[in-house]
Amino acid sequence: MSRVLFYTKKDCPLCDKAQELLDGLSSEYDFTLEKVDITLNEELFLRYRHAVPVIVVGDDLTIEAPITEERLRWALNRASGQQPQVTGKMRDFVIALDRLIFHFVKHWLLVFNLLLGLYVGLPALAPVLMASGAEGAGRLIYTIYKPMCHQLPWRSFFLFGEQPYYDRDYLVSQVGQEPLADIRVARNFLGTPELGYKMAFCERDMAIYGGMLLAGMLFGLLRKGLKPLPWAVLVLFMIPMAVDGGGQLVGLWESTPLSRVLSGGLFGAGAIWLAYPYFELGMRDIQEELRRKFGWT
Repeated sequence: MSRVLFYTKKDCPLCDKAQELLDGLSSEYDFTLEKVDITLNEELFLRYRHAVPVIVVGDDLTIEAPITEERLRWALNRASGQQPQVTGKMRDFVIALDRLIFHFVKHWLLVFNLLLGLYVGLPALAPVLMASGAEGAGRLIYTIYKPMCHQLPWRSFFLFGEQPYYDRDYLVSQVGQEPLADIRVARNFLGTPELGYKMAFCERDMAIYGGMLLAGMLFGLLRKGLKPLPWAVLVLFMIPMAVDGGGQLVGLWESTPLSRVLSGGLFGAGAIWLAYPYFELGMRDIQEELRRKFGWT
């Protein structure tokens, strides 16, 4: 039960209106009402003479004029620990939002796989657009993905050319030193009609996200009995990529397309194996809660 202090005084129309509101809410809320005439207490009169009506709900929820039913309901709900009742259009909106969430948690894996497929598919689409003459759209994709990948041509797969990949020396022999002078300049080299056009992701990134996509699709077949990959095992999955990429970074060797694909794909698949079983448990709990609440199937 909540305690409501009602500071008032005689000949106060606003106080009378506030009293009517409190009387109307007394059948819905369990509270004790204590009216205090501020004219009987000098300290209260000095404090509230220009503010009444003032209503204090619970310990510290103070409402001053204008006092409305909405403000009183909010304070009474807060004091009693209840959630405010949602009605009308707001209730319809909340139910629609809950239904949207329900459908999402039922089909979260499909949504994730579609988004991941789009994310990894656009870099492969870029050389298709370049080769088909839609260079503006192709260059836009390269630009969008630049912050996510170095896009070095000698570490990227090519489409519609002599080979699926090239080393730096061969590229220099074909197009000269200037387009590949340094890393900053080389990132902008997209390819030629003879060599083909590079993907907007490097080989390792394509393997990482492609491995994630394939693992996500496979998870759809194994989701019921698959347990999360232990963190320690994921670290083991990361070691080949760390060694391969780290050695390349410090100049010990130049990794190969095969080593980039294998190490990147292993890490991508391991990350999904770790994360998706936890997602499945969480989404299932939300789905069951909404099913119990609304009876949806």
